[in-house]
Amino acid sequence: MEGIKMGTMYTEQFMLQVAKAGLKARTYTEVAKQYGVSKECVRKWTKLYSQYGDLAFEKHGIEKHKDQEIAELKKKVADLEEVYETRQDAIDDIYEYIWSYYNRFRLHSTNGYRTPEEVYSGKAAA
Repeated sequence: MEGIKMGTMYTEQFMLQVAKAGLKARTYTEVAKQYGVSKECVRKWTKLYSQYGDLAFEKHGIEKHKDQEIAELKKKVADLEEVYETRQDAIDDIYEYIWSYYNRFRLHSTNGYRTPEEVYSGKAAA
């Protein structure tokens, strides 16, 4: 697979190809050997592809998806008088979103590109 890498970076097409192979393969090790990447890369790319589809590897694709979520939340908060009876209700809703979704399910580099949910439940990296 020479010519796929761009310096130390991989092309979007290559990561997408590896991620799709990761979904079909029995183990990430098989895919890692086939494409000459680490098992961790296969696991991370497969997870990103599962979460974001084709946007996962587009330049700023994930950020675009997250920006849409944040924009929806901001719009909801902007109409406080119509959506929430009190400011505390709005704060509670934002807090719930952050702790029930955003912080639990987004990948963290400090956790080895695992979600906090995986880390706290003791799931080992695939």
